[in-house]
Amino acid sequence: MKLTAYLFFSLILFTSCYSYNKIDLSKDIINSEKTYKVITTGGNKVKDKKCELTATSLNCSKFKIPLNEIFELKARKFSYLKTATIPAIYVSAGIGMLAIALSN
Repeated sequence: MKLTAYLFFSLILFTSCYSYNKIDLSKDIINSEKTYKVITTGGNKVKDKKCELTATSLNCSKFKIPLNEIFELKARKFSYLKTATIPAIYVSAGIGMLAIALSN
């Protein structure tokens, strides 16, 4: 029972209210206020804020990547749906497990 409780609380603790949306460099504007996840052609994954797009590269505070080496670029977005539904599902599952445990 303790293991189930620890697992339940760790699931609540590690849920994220953010999701990453793929963006197109040719259409979308890079905003310096957002956090970006960059996946390069070599498979490296880097997260950074304060990015600026130039004609040949993506310049961020921690790194500079040429545009031809960017495989995928994602912008972090706050998700109201994740924030509301995931904890509600966990709480209802916990109440259900507690009801089953107490009925025996």
